Amino acid sequence: MKKMLNFKSGILTNSKSLEHLPDWTQIIRENAGDIPIMLIGSKVDLDEFRAVTRDDGILAAKKYSLTSFVELSSKTGENVEQAFNVMTETLFEKYSS
Repeated sequence: MKKMLNFKSGILTNSKSLEHLPDWTQIIRENAGDIPIMLIGSKVDLDEFRAVTRDDGILAAKKYSLTSFVELSSKTGENVEQAFNVMTETLFEKYSS
């Protein structure tokens, strides 16, 4: 499945980052069922080059019924722990009952 998706990270500095989101989510759901899907916006540390707003990410996550949207920077570490916390809480809620 990963090869089919040709994964790109959700880069906030590229306005085309969300272009293939409908196809990716459909492929994931067809192959993996009803699993939680998070939308991650990376490169939040490059705010001066931002092309995708926080609101764009939130709206895309809602539009495609994604679990959440988190902006982060792997360079600075900003919100990386938050992303893992959100993912852990989401998985725990879904699979612990």
